[in-house]
Amino acid sequence: MSPQAQEEIWKVLVFEGIDKTAGYEISNFGHVRRLKVETSEYIELNPSNFKGYKIYSFKSSDEYKHTRTKTIHKLVAENFLPKDNDLQRFVIHLDYNKANNCAANLRWVTRETMHQHHKLNPNYRYPRPRRVTNSKLTETEVIRIKMKLKRGKTALYKIAKEFGITHTQLNRIRSGENWGHVDIE
Repeated sequence: MSPQAQEEIWKVLVFEGIDKTAGYEISNFGHVRRLKVETSEYIELNPSNFKGYKIYSFKSSDEYKHTRTKTIHKLVAENFLPKDNDLQRFVIHLDYNKANNCAANLRWVTRETMHQHHKLNPNYRYPRPRRVTNSKLTETEVIRIKMKLKRGKTALYKIAKEFGITHTQLNRIRSGENWGHVDIE
């Protein structure tokens, strides 16, 4: 027997809507097994994957006609980790590995702590602002358009025709919907 198997602790899994006669158990390593009634042996269940998190679908009780799907890290935390206070409703993976559901790798946290932890995640790539490369206008041309609009002497259709844009696009520039970040001061 491996040392990991010796340290594995199993608890009976019970939550609202689950079929209590199915005999589900969860371990502190994030494994789930079910008691096979005919042979009185346990069968370890294979998890599904949802956005990197391991999930299981459990048989529901008679009241619920569907299966109950739960994330394993949350079930491990509910069964093996105590909460410090009621504000701790979220479970984080300390090593940022969503597949590592060992109780030692999980912690109950508040929403703010979860966001701070996520910002430190080395696996997450923050989206960079995309540079617009296919626009008809340059910033210099937009400044010229805004100057002409400010003066108010040139007709709008003439400005649109001069720069090769539609009247709708000109109205969007004027209202700040498009190119709103360009100032003419």
